[in-house]
Amino acid sequence: MLTCVILILLFQTVLGFYLSRDPFAPHVITPAVFLAVLLLFYVVPNNYWPIENRYIPAVTLWSTSFFIASLWSFYKTSDASPASIDSRPNEQITRIYLILSFAIAPIIVGVTVWKALTEDPENMFRYMRMMSTGMDKNIDPPDFGPALYVISVAYVSMFFTLVYSKNKKIIVGILILNLLLAFITMAKTTFLCVFFAMLYVLYMKKVVSIKAIAAGLIGFLFFSIALNAFRANASLEGDSSGDDNFFAMYLLSSSVAFDYYAEPSSSHNPGAHTFRLAYALQKSAGADVEVVPPILPWVGVPERTNTYTIMYPFYLDFGLWGIFIFATAYGLFFGYLYKKTITGGKMALILYAIFLTFLVLEFIGEFIFTNLSQTIQYIVLAVLPFVFKSRIALWKSNTEENR
Repeated sequence: MLTCVILILLFQTVLGFYLSRDPFAPHVITPAVFLAVLLLFYVVPNNYWPIENRYIPAVTLWSTSFFIASLWSFYKTSDASPASIDSRPNEQITRIYLILSFAIAPIIVGVTVWKALTEDPENMFRYMRMMSTGMDKNIDPPDFGPALYVISVAYVSMFFTLVYSKNKKIIVGILILNLLLAFITMAKTTFLCVFFAMLYVLYMKKVVSIKAIAAGLIGFLFFSIALNAFRANASLEGDSSGDDNFFAMYLLSSSVAFDYYAEPSSSHNPGAHTFRLAYALQKSAGADVEVVPPILPWVGVPERTNTYTIMYPFYLDFGLWGIFIFATAYGLFFGYLYKKTITGGKMALILYAIFLTFLVLEFIGEFIFTNLSQTIQYIVLAVLPFVFKSRIALWKSNTEENR
């Protein structure tokens, strides 16, 4: 069965690349990512349990549904309009983004590092990791209140700067700022979101090549190993971040965890994992509802992990129907965004760059619905400057016609 799945994923990857000639097309990335993970089971030394249960039909359904939906959406979506190609965001809003980023983000970084350094100087990297994950109930992060939204502002500002700015000092500054914000989380996925998204925008602007991106990703692997060594003593509740087989742990464990531990359950509210934000908002408003923990349970496969691939929340809430529905929705969304991006849409480029890393990381976990509050922040911050620019242009046009 596993061989059949590999052949299906290989066919989808080859066909997707033949049709698009672009490794960053969504109908190439999704089958290619899961294909690579399954092939690595035979290449990377590991002692994980064999994949032979629910993962096989689930990943076949996910990839096939996504592949068909993204291709259909791509071909049915019209090219970006001349207005969207030539559009420029509202400069006042993007300037406010930068001011907030450079004024507040360094304070967040400084206070966080200072607290880790003063509370546990010998294990400051472990301490920062615990603050960002909330895994240790005895370690609380600094209370920044609404200022924490600046982290999302700084991230979105990076894309506006890369796409529109020619000031090298501002470009370098906002990149460093985002890397510092990633540093205080001590999370490899956060670093990858900054690094990979940046490279993709530069690739679309024809500043870097595919070879340069490949070299950069290889460099990121070595960086991840170094980062893993820094936070090696951050083990808690079975966190296997210090395991010897680094690559097997991060590349393979999520698929095995889904295979053995993902099981639809009626013990929670409908859509409890997929729509966790809705229940959390009800809970904060005083409703008597159960909210699933944001950090998933640790399981042994036999090594410990708490990641279960992108399919996990949808499968737990709705079974195979959930995988089909949300894979189709994902495919429609990414196919539409990709078409607008490669035909020159600037807003689409920023949004696609933001979400592209989540697609690359789908073999690890689900990031869009799981972090829905942050997802909404990214969308609003990315769209707002274009919306106000369009309204201003429309107002000026109407004013001139009435004169």
